[in-house]
Amino acid sequence: MILRGPMVMKLINQLMDEVNWGELDYLIVDMPPGTGDVPLSLVQKLAVTGAVIVTTPQDIALIDVRRAVSMFRQTETNILGLVENMSHYVCEKCGDVAHIFGKGGGEEEAKKINVPLLGKIPLVKSICEEADAGNPIFSRDKSPELAKVFEELAGSVMKEADCAPDPRSAKDPFQSISTASGGG
Repeated sequence: MILRGPMVMKLINQLMDEVNWGELDYLIVDMPPGTGDVPLSLVQKLAVTGAVIVTTPQDIALIDVRRAVSMFRQTETNILGLVENMSHYVCEKCGDVAHIFGKGGGEEEAKKINVPLLGKIPLVKSICEEADAGNPIFSRDKSPELAKVFEELAGSVMKEADCAPDPRSAKDPFQSISTASGGG
């Protein structure tokens, strides 16, 4: 959908105010990179447990990361950590590892902004193919290595969210949620 800011905000408000979420363990909102109206409004309107910032390793993506970090810190939103997407590529035929988008950018940035690196997601053709087909992006049976990457990432995010300060003490909560934003 192509929507202007006011329509996006109306949809976000409906999502937060009119959906009966029931009892949730976690609600994760995946957002596009940057510091636009949606992430800013979410952290201002809701008691957000924390943000997970996603990046790719190259310098240009890290510019968006720095902007997102600045916004989250200005809004006193806890940053749970950083995820490096498209971290590396492993050749399906020979097993060689290539760092197509650079090496270690996410790890270095996590150190600079003093947050944990929650995980590194490899560049894998099957992720795109399965998503385009409307399927889960990995199968434990087809790709146990990829399943392990995502299970470890989920565990890291849950651990950081569970240890984060309760945002309800600082904001008028609807409920506590986590957001994901970044450049990758």
